[in-house]
Parts: sequence; structure tokens; C-alpha cells
Amino acid sequence: MARIERARASIRVELHPAAKAAYTWIRDLPRWVNLPEVPASLRAQLAVQPIEGVMNQAQFRLYAPLWQALIWPEHQPPAGTLLICMQEAEITETEIERSAWVSALGSLLQAVEPRSISEVRDRLSESMPIRLHKELLGSRTLSDVTLSRWTGGARSTLSTQRKQKRSRAAQPEVPKSPRDILAELNAEWQPSD
Repeated sequence: MARIERARASIRVELHPAAKAAYTWIRDLPRWVNLPEVPASLRAQLAVQPIEGVMNQAQFRLYAPLWQALIWPEHQPPAGTLLICMQEAEITETEIERSAWVSALGSLLQAVEPRSISEVRDRLSESMPIRLHKELLGSRTLSDVTLSRWTGGARSTLSTQRKQKRSRAAQPEVPKSPRDILAELNAEWQPSD
């Protein structure tokens, strides 16, 4: 049965051998965001998210989630990080390997569509409380300049994406089926405002 420990200097965290291929894949995955550009306060919060691994004496062998190891200072989780510990007899190598790959593929499923960067930024500004913006990002909102620096994209790209979205929203909706078209033609004409 899994137990919880907190990371500390006396517990050495290493990658579980069954998770090595998945970790190598995720480490070399082309990133949309340049991690060193993300504010240190946000990276620090991400780094202390709970991790799963196999505990053997004072050694914790990590297998999921793997992406956090990419942002750990000095290749170790920060003190206090929750370690979800399994014993060797409680989990098989196959289960560890599967969990590692699920973790790695989860990053792929969470990837952002590059043509929607401006929408991601706008929705974040609308959804995240200002106090969290200040705490995690160091400003009242995630600016176009900051997001462009993170992603390596041009700031003008965000403006262009917003203009295209407004343009699409302003276009009238086209009926989707012949039945819809006939219903539109048979409807009483109303002058537009």
C-alpha cells in the first residue's frame, strides 16, 4: 500500500530504470514554452507537485509524473515535495513503465495549438484571479510580450490571431445542411440592425 513521505536531503531521488525511455523522450520533446523564461515563482510551485516512485531505504526511484524533473533545481525535488511511495513488491516493472509513458504522453495531450496562443492568453486573463497572476507570473496579467518571450514567437502573431478570431466571429453563420438552408429561405425576412 502506498505511503506518503516528504522530500528531504536524506532521501535521494533518482529515475526508475523502467521509466528511463519515457523520461528521455519527454526530455527531448520540442517544447512550446521555453522553461527558463517561465517565472521562478511558477516553476517553484510546479516543482513541488506530488510524484510517484518506489521507495527502497533512503532511495526514491521516480516514475511519474516525469515532466517535473525537468524543472527541479539541482535535479532533486524541493524539500517538502510529496513523495507517493510504493514498495518493490507492490508494483511491477511493467506497471512502472506504463505509468511513466502515460505521464510522458500526458504532456503531449496538454500541448497548446500554436494558432490559438492569443486565445489561451486571453482566456487565462479572464479566468485566473489577479492575485494569482501577481504571485505566479509577477504581473497583473500574462502580457503578449511575456508570452512571446516564453514561446519564441512574434508579438505581432498574437495580434494577428485576435484579428482573425474577431473576423470569424463577425461573419454570419452559414446553414450546415440543405434542410437548414431551406428553413432560412422560408423564414420571414427581417431587416438587419
